[in-house]
Amino acid sequence: MSVMVESVKFTPGPWEMGFQERELAFVNAASVTIARCDGDSAVHNAHLIAAAPDLYEALAKMMEGCTANIHQDGCVEVAGGGVDLEARGGPCDFCEARAALAKAQGE
Repeated sequence: MSVMVESVKFTPGPWEMGFQERELAFVNAASVTIARCDGDSAVHNAHLIAAAPDLYEALAKMMEGCTANIHQDGCVEVAGGGVDLEARGGPCDFCEARAALAKAQGE
């Protein structure tokens, strides 16, 4: 397990689909209920939520494999580690991945 994954504060995986009906599904980890999903997309949302720790770990490992801030053409890194989104018209894949990990960490 990577350093980035070991430092997270969310309930460790695996998260799994628990009880489900037509419009109700639960995501559980050990004896903890992570989420209750209601509505037409309940089961689909629960599957996505259950995959969250695996997706986080996979993305964190991929990002740790990048030895430098590898931005795509037109993505301009500025002083302080930020990126000039106006220069490119939006973030590159690297920046979006970094932002997704930060969001998952509550940053």
